[in-house]
Order: sequence, then structure tokens, then C-alpha cells
Amino acid sequence: MFLQILSMRYIFLLASFMCIAALSGFQSPANNILSFKTSSGHIVKVKKGYILYDNKSIFKIKYDDILYESKSNRLIEDHGAIFLFVAMAGNPNLDRLNAFRVTPTKATLVVDAILSPIKDYDGDGYLEFGGRDLTEVYPNPDSMYYIPTAYYEIRDGKILPDEMLTRKEDIKLNGLYLPPNKQLDKNGNCCEVVPTPGRKHKRNFQKPSDLIPKSFMGADTITVSATKYVLDGTDAITNVEHAKDGSWLFYSNNRTYTPGNAARKVKLAVIIKLDKSILLLSWLPKGRLATRTSKTAPWGWNTLKDKD
Repeated sequence: MFLQILSMRYIFLLASFMCIAALSGFQSPANNILSFKTSSGHIVKVKKGYILYDNKSIFKIKYDDILYESKSNRLIEDHGAIFLFVAMAGNPNLDRLNAFRVTPTKATLVVDAILSPIKDYDGDGYLEFGGRDLTEVYPNPDSMYYIPTAYYEIRDGKILPDEMLTRKEDIKLNGLYLPPNKQLDKNGNCCEVVPTPGRKHKRNFQKPSDLIPKSFMGADTITVSATKYVLDGTDAITNVEHAKDGSWLFYSNNRTYTPGNAARKVKLAVIIKLDKSILLLSWLPKGRLATRTSKTAPWGWNTLKDKD
């Protein structure tokens, strides 16, 4: 009788494991390959930036910045739909989670979200994922940039925005909720300035710190562009372009532009924090390129050539 009970328990545990595997597939991250098995026995792989269905290529991921070891790499089946989740590097910002809907002939990118565990965050019975990205610190401690969250849920064979969870997290992190059409500042940049939660506030916001008054830069809150390797501190800033339209670009002279290190938009305060010597260029006229050989070398500048 005792052996019979043990056998029944073993069968039950084995059946439970097989059920979970059918729902979520399995992962084999060896040699930068992800491999999952659907409940119907088909194999979905991610290899060298390609998504394959039974070893047939059905999609090419544009940039092979896949985080193959991430636990968020999963295959989830819901109401007959197959969803493949692939973690992607997001430097200098947070990493991303790309959700693809997979069929035998194609994979369609459905959602590009912040990388997070896939789980039931709000207890409503549906799996969710998402979050909010990073931002620079606002110069006035009484205020902060409103950084919106974006959560999604897997429901009825679809991936849909989870508006209730998003609103709840926005209020918790930002102190209030702003609808999407109210989140950008007057210049259309992310994001609107709001009071810092939990602090005593004056009626009006203080003006941003004036590190560079009356110059071409104007203030450290303007939006500029810089390459990935400058922003993550790998490269020193050796080239600064002040275009005729007033925009600024910060980069290094020892790299060729690629999709992986292409320019990202940030506030000027981020660049100043990395290297205060760029304040010496606050009076660099429009249409000029400033260069130097190293971080400690003096700046020189020439006329910026028109780009093709």
C-alpha cells in the first residue's frame, strides 16, 4: 500500500511537470542558443539573431543584442497563441523584453517593453510584464521628471496594455498619474516635471540650475545626443558638434558609428556629470565641430561640414 501511494505521488508530480513544460516550453541557453518546445512538439529557437521554427528561419532580429542567459527568455502559450519572449540589452538605458507572436511561418514583434520577470503582479490571474526606464536626476530636489511606466498582460491569446496596473505603478513611483498626452514637456521631450513625492513643495518649481548662463547651451536641461560608449563611460568625449539647427552631438573619434553605438537623446546635465570640461564649449558657435585628442587635451574647432 505504501509503495502504491509513492507511485501515485510520482505520477502526479511527473504529470504536473509535463503540464508546466507544455505551457512555458524549455530553455537551453548553451552556445548562445535559446531552444523551446511547444505543447504540440514543435521547436522554436533563437540563434545568432534569428528566430527559427522547426529549424526554418522565420524572423531576423535587427540587432543581435540578445541576453541569452536571462531568465525572462520564455515561450508561453495562451489560448492557442504562441508568444516568444527575448531579453535584449538596452545600454545605456534599462534592458528590454521583446515579445513575439510566433506561427510556423513568421514571428511578429508585438511589444517592446522594459525587461522584467513575467508574472501575475496584481493578482488578477493573468501574467504581466513591463516597468519604466531610467532618467537623469532633475536639478531641483523638490521636483523630478515624470517617467511613465508601461505594463502589459497576456490575456485571451493576446498581449494587451494593462492600464490599471500601469496607472497604479505610475502613482506609486511618480506620486500621480498623467495620461500619455500629458507626459511630455512643452518641447515634446520626455518628460514633464512633477513634484517629488514625499517632499514639501513650493507652489512654483524653482528654475533649473544655471551652470551655463547666457551661452549657446543655455541650461543643463536641454536635450542633446551622445553615443552609447560616451554615455556608459567607455569612451572619452573627443568630438562635439554644434549643428546649424542648434542641436548638440557628443562622441569619440575612435569608433565607427554602428546601430549598437548610435546616438541616444539625453539631457545636457548627464553629459556635464560625465565630463565637466565640455562646459568650455558653451560658446561654441552653431555650425562648428570641436575636437581634441584626449580628455585632458585642449579643444580646437573648425567649421562643421554639411552632411550628405
